[in-house]
Amino acid sequence: MKIRIDQLARKVRQEAHRLKGFIRFEQTGDDQYFARIAPRHDVLPLIRHHFESRFAVQHWIIYDISRRYGLFFDGKTARALPMGTVVQAAAISGKPDEILCQQLWQCYYQTVNISARDNPRLHLSLLPRRYWTFLTEKKLGPHYA
Repeated sequence: MKIRIDQLARKVRQEAHRLKGFIRFEQTGDDQYFARIAPRHDVLPLIRHHFESRFAVQHWIIYDISRRYGLFFDGKTARALPMGTVVQAAAISGKPDEILCQQLWQCYYQTVNISARDNPRLHLSLLPRRYWTFLTEKKLGPHYA
């Protein structure tokens, strides 16, 4: 029984660790930053402190679409928000600055990719396909499939 608990705990910690690097924020119309995630485990409490310290000068929302709740950081502390509040607060306006930033990130990703050194098996082991949905660099164009 203890081995099974240790295995589950390791999976949750590993997913929380991955999400610290795979979360992509988008700027909303009211200068907040919004990110969607769909983790297998409830990792928002585990990644909360990382994002509080890393993005301490920004207002942000991380929304777990699987569990229908999110975290809102107001510049001082992060707190859980129910689903209705998050959806209303996070309408992405399609600001020109945000669209340009996403295009630049995609261009950077494409530019640093060396096609001669592609290793799809390694890529999938380090970046599983289930995380691709919300990654800016994996959206748009045949280079990101």
